[in-house]
Amino acid sequence: MAFLDTTIQIFFLLNPLASMPILFLAYQKGYNVRSIAIRATILAFLVAFSFIFIGQILFSVFGISISSFRVAGGIVIIILGLDMVMMRGENVKGATEAKALISVLATPLLTGPATLSYLTVKVFEIGILQTILALILAFIAVAIVFIVLVWLIPKIKLEYIEFVSRIFGLFIIAFGVEMFVEGARALIV
Repeated sequence: MAFLDTTIQIFFLLNPLASMPILFLAYQKGYNVRSIAIRATILAFLVAFSFIFIGQILFSVFGISISSFRVAGGIVIIILGLDMVMMRGENVKGATEAKALISVLATPLLTGPATLSYLTVKVFEIGILQTILALILAFIAVAIVFIVLVWLIPKIKLEYIEFVSRIFGLFIIAFGVEMFVEGARALIV
């Protein structure tokens, strides 16, 4: 069950719906939205996949305990959730070229600090193989969502996407609080 939970949690952290304003911007500018979505998804996956291995090295280099990282990761996830609920994503401003849009979509929107923190913790909890498999499934789900959204982009109102993203944000805040409390409890005991 931990594997399925991890896959769902990664998908919520990736939150492809939060990327819709950038895809709308690309559509309005006449860019190839499908290409941008696919390339951003691949780049985000490569960053996340790499961090599964790099995170382990960083723990050793900096001497960080998993409990301390849970606390820090929980804080980052709470901030991400607050940004989603309040719709403070300002990453769209200033991104005008297709390559810039791909970068902003890949990281920090899809694979930002919250996702990377979570992946690092999950490697310790369920192992590298299960974390990688959960990551792959979550990104397949993201790709499917992007394909559907790109097809529907001329028909969708951005307000609907923002509403659903805010609901995702509430769950992510609660998830971040749980991660923070679990780490803090281990540090105190």
